[in-house]
Amino acid sequence: MLGAIAVAFILFRREMHNQALKTAYVYIIDLPKNNKIDYKLVMGSLIFVIGWGIAGICPAPSLTLIGLGYYQALYFMAAMMIGMLIHRKLMGRNS
Repeated sequence: MLGAIAVAFILFRREMHNQALKTAYVYIIDLPKNNKIDYKLVMGSLIFVIGWGIAGICPAPSLTLIGLGYYQALYFMAAMMIGMLIHRKLMGRNS
């Protein structure tokens, strides 16, 4: 993980000086401009980390666990989807 972060950091820092960031396939990279830390960001991060701590599963590898036959990951996936739906209802589609 640290190796991947180091490589990405170097490449992103180099590309940040270019006006139009592009991928190897020439797709434009639109990096977020907002770097404000607000209440929503902090609360969302806390809820995410508490859920991760309780379940002990990262969202992406939960798909792998299902493929490996750990059906318990389905409970996590269901809870994650319900959380996403609740967020959309409370915050709106574009948040």
